[in-house]
Amino acid sequence: MNVFVRLLVSFSAVKNTRSSHWLSLAVWCVKIHSSRSVSSLSGALFSLFFVVGWSPFPSANTWAWEVKTHEELTEESIKIKEQTLSAYLVENLGLEGGLNESLPGGTPRELMKVGSNAEDDNGRFFNHFHEPVSNRGLLEGAFDSSIDWSLRPKGEQGIRGNWSWNDAREYYYKALTSPAKSDRDTYWGKTFRALGQ
Repeated sequence: MNVFVRLLVSFSAVKNTRSSHWLSLAVWCVKIHSSRSVSSLSGALFSLFFVVGWSPFPSANTWAWEVKTHEELTEESIKIKEQTLSAYLVENLGLEGGLNESLPGGTPRELMKVGSNAEDDNGRFFNHFHEPVSNRGLLEGAFDSSIDWSLRPKGEQGIRGNWSWNDAREYYYKALTSPAKSDRDTYWGKTFRALGQ
């Protein structure tokens, strides 16, 4: 039930709508959801559709991170260790330009920002929840938990590319071991994008 409240509050923030209606609707939806007269998933979906239908009605402002905030956080994280990170890329991984090395799709810096920005695209955000008591994702398991999602076997994320930890490790391995420079560069690009995702 707490996951459902977090979903509604998060959804209201993403929609950047008004908060008092959202919070009162969240309480109402939890009451409906906790009623055993409807199944868990159908009750949750009914409540979600009700809230989405209610969203045009205004009230007080809600503050939320915009999608570009992910990109800005990635940039700030890079800046904290920029010199050390860039030197490591040059000295240990052979990327002569460091964070500014030209790779397919952009520089390592740009690719990490692209990845962090793209992680909320096309339904990927449904897998950004984890309820630690039951180890489930959003809507009591209708979606993977963020932990299961990020650790999926390579090639199995499906929605808009494969950027799991296991995919990132595979891209990194191929970037280090591919004989052709063009292949190494392609896999470096995928590695940095996966780090951002």
